[in-house]
Amino acid sequence: MLLSRGRACVSSVALLVAVIVTPAAAGRAVTVASFVGLPPDSSSGRVLMRAFRGELDSGWVALEKRAGVGWAPADTQRHDFHLVEAAPAGESWTLELSIRLPPPMRVPSRTQPKPNQPPERQRVSNVRRSRGFVVVATVRPPVSWGRPVESAPVTYPLYFADARRIVAATPDLPGGAYTFPWEDAGRVVARAALETLLAATRELSFDRRVNLAPATRIESEP
Repeated sequence: MLLSRGRACVSSVALLVAVIVTPAAAGRAVTVASFVGLPPDSSSGRVLMRAFRGELDSGWVALEKRAGVGWAPADTQRHDFHLVEAAPAGESWTLELSIRLPPPMRVPSRTQPKPNQPPERQRVSNVRRSRGFVVVATVRPPVSWGRPVESAPVTYPLYFADARRIVAATPDLPGGAYTFPWEDAGRVVARAALETLLAATRELSFDRRVNLAPATRIESEP
């Protein structure tokens, strides 16, 4: 069952669960044990989670292949993973997910305060202070799998190269600020989760990896 980020967020996460849960289908069931880092704004969270569910349940994933020292778009690969709300203990693949979002930019209200009234508090907008985005995925197999699986968290440091910058860079904000693409982020989280699952089941060949576009990986130094 999808868990909340904390007791204070139980109701909002329960709403997100209602958005993404569908009846079980044939294939390998996947439950989300935790999803940490969802935005506090429930509408943004719903957009992200709906895209996450749709992408993971699509039944296929786009790949990249090694091309010299880099990677290039490749074919697609079928898979039979699908999300379920809950499953008997030990009978599903389990995902633990965490995302790290760039800090929001607070935008001052454009309305003038009324006489003898304090100014309005700055509102938190959909504007973020960078294009960066980090996904951390941990996979645990069902009891029936019967083979060793790497259970260490896998970290995907990313950025959205095409994110629209709507606040110019300043000395106080060297990188400017960007509109954060919540729908794209949901798809990217699903693809990162699928790469982790397919790597655990050894269904990705050594020269393939999942295409996380429109996010760009921040490659580690060789």
